[in-house]
Amino acid sequence: MAATTPLLSKLKAHLADTQAKLYEPDTAGYKEVEQCFVEKEVQTIGVVKPQNADEVASVVSFCLEHKVEFSVRGGGHDCTTRTLVDGALVIDMRDIKHVVVSQDKKSARVGGGILGGDLLRALGKDGLATPTGTVASVGYTGWATLGGYGPLSANYGLGVDQILGAKIVNARGEIQEANKELLVGIRGGGGSLGIILELTIKVYPIDKVLLSTIIYESSDLGAALTSYTKYYEDLLESGNLPVYLQLQPMIAQMPGQPVSLMVLATWHGEDKEEGRSWIKKIAGAATCVMENTQEITLADILELNEKLVVWPSYGRVYTLNVKRLTEKSIEILARHCANAPGGSLIFSYHTLRSAQEPEQQSVFGTRARHHMFEIYAILSDKAIAEERVKWAAKVKADLLTEDADNVLEGSYISLGSHDDVDVKKVYGKHYETLAGLKRKYDPGNVFKHKHREETVFGLQPDPFATSGGTIPFTEEPLYKNHHDWAGRFGWKGAKIVGPSSRWVDMNTYIDWTGSEAKVDAVMMCHKERVMWNWHRNSIGKVDDDCFLN
Repeated sequence: MAATTPLLSKLKAHLADTQAKLYEPDTAGYKEVEQCFVEKEVQTIGVVKPQNADEVASVVSFCLEHKVEFSVRGGGHDCTTRTLVDGALVIDMRDIKHVVVSQDKKSARVGGGILGGDLLRALGKDGLATPTGTVASVGYTGWATLGGYGPLSANYGLGVDQILGAKIVNARGEIQEANKELLVGIRGGGGSLGIILELTIKVYPIDKVLLSTIIYESSDLGAALTSYTKYYEDLLESGNLPVYLQLQPMIAQMPGQPVSLMVLATWHGEDKEEGRSWIKKIAGAATCVMENTQEITLADILELNEKLVVWPSYGRVYTLNVKRLTEKSIEILARHCANAPGGSLIFSYHTLRSAQEPEQQSVFGTRARHHMFEIYAILSDKAIAEERVKWAAKVKADLLTEDADNVLEGSYISLGSHDDVDVKKVYGKHYETLAGLKRKYDPGNVFKHKHREETVFGLQPDPFATSGGTIPFTEEPLYKNHHDWAGRFGWKGAKIVGPSSRWVDMNTYIDWTGSEAKVDAVMMCHKERVMWNWHRNSIGKVDDDCFLN
């Protein structure tokens, strides 16, 4: 059993009078708590599970004081494994899961760590529901605040459109009710502005729904896709598709079975006979070999889907948004999906049918009607996961090159990695709004482990970034830095480059900035990386346009 580190000893002491639970690496219970849906080889400092808002704020304050990197965990379903970060503390929100329904039963306050299945189960006691994802263990807050496609989207909008209010821990470690402009950023920007302690969301009177699994004869996958797509796209164009009907087409290969096109159809309207009639029509869109329809709660649907999820899995998901399924996109999908290494769930898409801006303003970028593609490279078999990832990357690349005019600029940030997402394109016309909010509410980039805010929003370069100019930090600074503003950026010291080059502490550097010292440059350093390089130009002013990243 590993010895407790000095840092964790301090954290234990800090949390001594709280109910927060701390899990240290190599101790009993750590791996079970740390485990996410997609496995990632990473060494965190540990996992802390606060039990209430005050404890979350206390942990953040500790991290700020001791310059500890942290990430925030909800359900742990991030398909590009951003939940866990090397050398960072994990703040696990899952024990903050309250649900308080308003007296008029039109809204509810929900804890920031609640899972989608638990939320629907709690709301169901009052005959209510709200849009969620499709798997019970998906964290609701992350799903909703970054977009949120799901079975109720056609009628009620995305998860982001349900958010009425929020309570956060801000970049100073304080509990704060989100004001109007913060809410705009939370709706689509997720946890990049603070740790979300609680959301106030819309809820709706929904009891049981219809769920149907439709499987089409798919020996000719391209023909099945073409037949279904023509029927569906014609319905979309006509405007005759009821808002109560949500369709999620997918391509999958179950063990011992051929690759098949199937559709999960849900109907949440009160007239169940009308719903059954529409499901029959959808089943007739191609040659149907199975149609199984049942009346069920939304919570039970998520639990059924949960049984299909294997923890841990390996790989990732690729995504892009398209205007429609064109002949070319069908040809590409049929060509690749018939031979996906490892089979299982291969491809799926969600449709955002309404192009109207919601009443609640958000920074969610892609509001045009579109299909959000999910190209699955997630398998329970680690041995073939790498091959499957290469396969999925090729599918996406072919769609981007061979059907380029059909692909929208923005994509779904929840499924995109740091390496393949252009955040300016993701947020589109809302990018400057979110960037401005980030600079205003988190100028020190405290909440950095969601997107790469340092390059995305023009903040300080990430001291742990893998790219960029680096120099050995061979000399320790003279004093510890106690300046709050510098501490938030993680700056240890500076190197004055000139006639007498030397490392200085932040106190000396701050004194220098107000003097007429004759120096050539200042390099702000964190550990072993140059963070910022300021050069004096010919007239003696500081030119801060030179970044080493």
